[in-house]
Amino acid sequence: DGGDVVLQTSGSGKSQIYLISPKYQFIANGLYQGPLGINFGANYVMRQGYGQPWFQSRVSTGDPLGRKTLLIAKDVGGDRLPTVHSFDIRVEKAFTIDRMHVYVDLDVFNLGNAATVLGKQYDHRFPRTSPTGFGRTTEIMNPRIARLGVRLTF
Repeated sequence: DGGDVVLQTSGSGKSQIYLISPKYQFIANGLYQGPLGINFGANYVMRQGYGQPWFQSRVSTGDPLGRKTLLIAKDVGGDRLPTVHSFDIRVEKAFTIDRMHVYVDLDVFNLGNAATVLGKQYDHRFPRTSPTGFGRTTEIMNPRIARLGVRLTF
């Protein structure tokens, strides 16, 4: 449709990551304040997978300014990674000691332990046989992680 924009990401500590934004995203979250100071929270995210901008770097074009990177994808927004689904939960208990409030919480991220592919090697210049070769997975979602926390307010 010609509406896809390819942007190189920056500031994440990663390099050569190109982002073709999803066309849809759905986020739902909620909190239930239960009895005895126990709170239950949940967060669900679903978004379309990023587009896959297949390209070849360092192509000799005869340009006096040097080699170029050429896009080899026919439709950068048409070939996408799988849809991302992530479900996170929280259980929190609140205590009051004099004027101080203590919150003990347990968060579980990626409860379903999805291992959705988030990135691949899009540069055709890398041989398929190498560990990071063309078309190979370079990033997946973080695994299920549990975090126990304590907050104090006064």
